[in-house]
Amino acid sequence: MRLYYYTSLKYGLAAIRDQRIKISHFDALNDPFDFIGIATDTEEQRKQVEKRRDRLKANNGLICMSETWKSPLLWGHYADCHKGVCLIFNVDDSSKWRKVNYTDQRKSLEDFGVDTINDLKGEDFTTLCSTKFEAWEYEQEWRLFLKLRPERKDFVDGNFFYKFSDKGGEVMRLDGIIFGARCKIDDDTIEQFTDPIEDFRVGYVRPANSRFDIILDQPKTKPWIDKLVGISYAWLNQK
Repeated sequence: MRLYYYTSLKYGLAAIRDQRIKISHFDALNDPFDFIGIATDTEEQRKQVEKRRDRLKANNGLICMSETWKSPLLWGHYADCHKGVCLIFNVDDSSKWRKVNYTDQRKSLEDFGVDTINDLKGEDFTTLCSTKFEAWEYEQEWRLFLKLRPERKDFVDGNFFYKFSDKGGEVMRLDGIIFGARCKIDDDTIEQFTDPIEDFRVGYVRPANSRFDIILDQPKTKPWIDKLVGISYAWLNQK
């Protein structure tokens, strides 16, 4: 399964160089309903949710990706206003990646068949962490939930990272990079990081001429196709 990770040019190149990706903290996500998507009726229930959330975020994080590379909104929101990049990953279909469910109603305790917040099980909280308001549906998001293990912590900046071939974890193969419509990068820099990576692909995108869509910039990508490392629609359509 192919998934796409939008980010700035700086952090995208750093991810390729270091062969790792940053693990996000729950309290750094841009949706205030993340994790607390369950409906509560009383102040006591809200306090219980906050306690469970605090315990969860202290030891867990996540990586968020999308099913699509073509969303103008995702390029604008997460890839530095189209000046960034979209990293292409191949992940195992049977892995622990969870597809986000979008809904117009917050789940209730009754939906889980329990009477109190404390009766909710681990899988119930995974479901809550994979449920978002339907207005976010354009993101077509998938999530990988991860433990904030000591060996994943960078001792310099204090952030947690997940290696593309994390021992004991889910393997993510980096297949390529797509440069945004406003991204500025020279060919020499691209060749520096593409040459050492086997079967790595490179491509550029641009706004479509007649519709609200992002498409491959084929003239800019063609020189890389001629070098057998360019991204084509046929390659993108391979699962």
